[in-house]
Amino acid sequence: MEVFDNNRSKYIEEYPDGGFLVIKGNEILGIWNDRQDAIREGIKKYGYVSFLVKNIIPRNHAFYFSRDLNFA
Repeated sequence: MEVFDNNRSKYIEEYPDGGFLVIKGNEILGIWNDRQDAIREGIKKYGYVSFLVKNIIPRNHAFYFSRDLNFA
């Protein structure tokens, strides 16, 4: 989260329509338009370990939801 928080304004400026950022440690893997695509790419690169998939949205727009993910 620290990597994301330190660069939040840059991401929002570069991707005003949003996107899903994949971060593992200090490494930024990339940004995808679809959350499941971001998760798939994170798994391809890092395997089944913890990594962050963060939606790039302005601070005043927060969405909280939970859903089942299917990686098949």
